[in-house]
Amino acid sequence: MEASTSSFHHVNCCVCHCRLELHDSLKENKDLESGADDDPVLLAIQFSVENEVNIDSGNLLEILCNSDSPLNFPLCKKCATKSNEDMNRQLEDLERECVNYENILKELKEKRASSSFDSETAKRKIYELEKEEKEVCAQLSNLEEEEKRLTDELNDKRSQQNQKSEEEQRLYRQLRDNHRTLLELSEENRHTLSQIRYATEQLHRLTRAN
Repeated sequence: MEASTSSFHHVNCCVCHCRLELHDSLKENKDLESGADDDPVLLAIQFSVENEVNIDSGNLLEILCNSDSPLNFPLCKKCATKSNEDMNRQLEDLERECVNYENILKELKEKRASSSFDSETAKRKIYELEKEEKEVCAQLSNLEEEEKRLTDELNDKRSQQNQKSEEEQRLYRQLRDNHRTLLELSEENRHTLSQIRYATEQLHRLTRAN
């Protein structure tokens, strides 16, 4: 019972963790031994014990807004004052933003009211756009046909070029073979001439000997 009374008298601030003293009005008629889940004082004590960590301003404001009772999230006077100032600043920012949105909405409504809608002008504009679209489609079709014709032409040129390349290679092979044959015939001719000179010399020698 004494341990429960000690825990009951002391609650820590959930932000700076300084010790808080509960007001006597919160201590009256509380069954400390029951540990009821709906007891706000016991819930505050449990919350402060389980959350021994620093809480940033964003989470702090979110928890405060979702709290049903001050005891759900105990704060010291200093942290409560700072939280109140932060919420006031956010409220002022939201009010300024709301005013800006209202001004923009008002301007848009005024512009819409001041601009007259001419159905005849709109129909004429649509007709001109449809006509322009048909002309562009016709030009596109002509360009596609021209592209196809040029592509076929290019393919024919490439085919002719390939044929010429093959013909050039064939002629080069033939020239190479003819050159080789000419070299072989020249060598054979030199060998024949050498044999003729040798036979002539032998003939002259035999003639002088006789």
